[in-house]
Amino acid sequence: MIGRYIACLNVPLTFETFTVLLKSALTDRMEGTFLRQILRPHLPRLLKLWRYAVLTKIPLRSEDEFGWSSGHRPNHKEPESWATASVYAFSQCLRRLTGIWARESAAETLKVSTIHIPQAGAIQRLLERGDTWAAAGRSAASQLMCLFVNPVRFFGCGNALEPDSQPLNDNQARAAFLFGPPGTSKTTLCRSVADAIGWDYVELHASHFVADGLPNVQRTADMIFERLLQLDRTVILFDEVDELVRARDKEHDAFGRFLTTSMLPKLAELWNRRSVIYFVATNHISFFDSAVIRAQRFDALIQVGPPSLRRKVNRLKQLLRGTFQRVNFTGLNALRVQNAVRKVASGRVPRVAESDESKDKPLPQDCGLAKFLLIRWDQLQELATAIRARHIGQKALTVNRAALEAALGDLADQSLRKCQTYQDYSESAKYEQHDFSKVSIWKVAGTIPSKYKGHFTKTAGSFWYQSELDLGDFRSFPGRLRMKGPGVLRYLNASRGH
Repeated sequence: MIGRYIACLNVPLTFETFTVLLKSALTDRMEGTFLRQILRPHLPRLLKLWRYAVLTKIPLRSEDEFGWSSGHRPNHKEPESWATASVYAFSQCLRRLTGIWARESAAETLKVSTIHIPQAGAIQRLLERGDTWAAAGRSAASQLMCLFVNPVRFFGCGNALEPDSQPLNDNQARAAFLFGPPGTSKTTLCRSVADAIGWDYVELHASHFVADGLPNVQRTADMIFERLLQLDRTVILFDEVDELVRARDKEHDAFGRFLTTSMLPKLAELWNRRSVIYFVATNHISFFDSAVIRAQRFDALIQVGPPSLRRKVNRLKQLLRGTFQRVNFTGLNALRVQNAVRKVASGRVPRVAESDESKDKPLPQDCGLAKFLLIRWDQLQELATAIRARHIGQKALTVNRAALEAALGDLADQSLRKCQTYQDYSESAKYEQHDFSKVSIWKVAGTIPSKYKGHFTKTAGSFWYQSELDLGDFRSFPGRLRMKGPGVLRYLNASRGH
């Protein structure tokens, strides 16, 4: 039917009729989705109609101005306002639909996931898995909430049916490195960010870039990024791509040098589009070229460490309660664990032999508590088993520092027994940073006095605090506060204001 109708181009109302049809397809209602689906196979015919419009345009006062005539009056060849308006309205609708279909085609090719869990569940998962061992306000969850999730919730992301819109403001973060030891839930956190803001999600691995063989890697990379540039409102994860963008001064083969060089302009173009959020997850931030990790390609370098002390202890209690009636941990705090790690990382440990380098030395016995910082979530089950084995027959369990260190010594992971592991972890922490020109957004809970409400912005029923300072710097906050959770501040009173 559409093909036959387009063939009747002598009918004056052709463009007006199709404008009505295309506008109906550009709604977020169910019928709009249905119309977009049935119209998509007819894009070549719709483009044919547009080409006809191009052939019949009538120049106006300048080379860049055109009008159209309906042609239904044989002796009148001048442009007509209603005919011109119909063609322009049709072309704008077609432009938008073409962009939407290009986005859908790219998403299908890249296997973009459009399935989301509810926002509340996604945020809860992000808070749990991102509750990492870090200073107050610096956990992975806090940084992801303040730099990525909250800004999208605060500013919104525009009209999804306008493909040329930029859903991210210029002062919003839109790219970050997530680095840290293996098994710290970096991939899960990226997916949680997508679900928390209701965006689509896609993962790309090094294997995607070499799928057609090394000789074709440039062509493959160009195709991948061409499709990525068609996406919007999508969270992209480049996972395990260390081999593609590792530091050039450490790279000796032409393939590695090419990949590093070719990736830089592509990442910059993706960043400049302000249409997607992308992350690179890596275990080795030091492998990356400094040109890759600078601003205007990445807005933050976020260390994703192992779970926090509180989360680990709570998990151990859950695992042990099935065996013991009561479980209590005593004499354990984050400072003691961190001091043990610092001692190892600083190299202030006795040498086993004169020729030993500090990185090659085994972990000293008096630093065994350092292991508790670096054990992963999946290793807590093994630790709980070791604790049970050392307290067989007890009904009530009290785990003190000595008992925990003894159980940590039973873990099979050999990397936890080497000083190098702790030195590498501490060294990588120095890379963490974020671009202060990108705003961080905190949700504010509690009762705010009327005279101070002007310091905050209310939207979607909540007050929000904007800051371009360091994530832990609240000097500009008008009052006393406490951190209620990642991305959330509780207002206490207004004794300190501006």
